[in-house]
Amino acid sequence: MSAIPKEEYLYKCTSACAGCSSSLCLRYVLKAAGPDTVLVVPACCTSVIQGIYPNTAMNVPVYNIAFAAAAACAAPTHSTSTRK
Repeated sequence: MSAIPKEEYLYKCTSACAGCSSSLCLRYVLKAAGPDTVLVVPACCTSVIQGIYPNTAMNVPVYNIAFAAAAACAAPTHSTSTRK
């Protein structure tokens, strides 16, 4: 990636704690991943960062899911997105 895209997939004013490095990391990972990204988020701080629906800070689809079900949700999501 030669330049950081200007498109934002994590909006400002998240519900993250002040100085949260996780939200900064997530912001740049989403910029690198692009608009066709689907997040599968097990219970963690990222669930809090996105805020409360309908005013979420994410500009990509997000599945908040239990730890035990995260892989079961992510596997078919990945396989359907790569199917031609």
